[in-house]
Amino acid sequence: MDHGTLRPGQLASGLSALLLLTQMAGAQEVAEMKPIRAAFPIQQQGCFVRAYDASHLAANPNQSVRRIRLARLAPEQKREALDSPGAPTIGLRLLLRTRTSVSTEALDCEARYDGAAAAQPYLTCRSTCNRGSIDLTPLGPDSVRLTIGGVASGRFIPDAIGVGGTCALDTGVIWLGDREGDRSFLLARAGLEMCR
Repeated sequence: MDHGTLRPGQLASGLSALLLLTQMAGAQEVAEMKPIRAAFPIQQQGCFVRAYDASHLAANPNQSVRRIRLARLAPEQKREALDSPGAPTIGLRLLLRTRTSVSTEALDCEARYDGAAAAQPYLTCRSTCNRGSIDLTPLGPDSVRLTIGGVASGRFIPDAIGVGGTCALDTGVIWLGDREGDRSFLLARAGLEMCR
């Protein structure tokens, strides 16, 4: 038996199988991106906001965040349009007001999906200044859950993200995630004017 020679139909069968696997993988990727694209449609700007009043902050002393916003405006879309391997799936800007200051941080986000049946696709968004990351889970077209850190193998893994200052200096940076009250936020879609 000659194992080095292909019969006429073998090559065509092999190529057909490879094409089918590639199409199935592409269809899976499209299905996984649907919830993300519902919240962040291609080529559309967006804004998600959550604000807390004085009574909420008084009842939650471990929370420093007064208002948190995620913006996807023209500068963020320009980062998405870069023709390079480092271009983000989605570019965002985190705008933060704490009890004592106001800061902003650019984020580059990549889609993630852990493959579990009940799992939702989400975005891991890293600071462009390499100051940590957040996870965003779309909860429909009009809301997202922002989390910092999370549970892995039954135990909480702390994480943090630095917001503000310049990439060259950590002076003026606010760190979120260190305090229990600053680890999870539910943000609702708002008009673009709320993120400008």
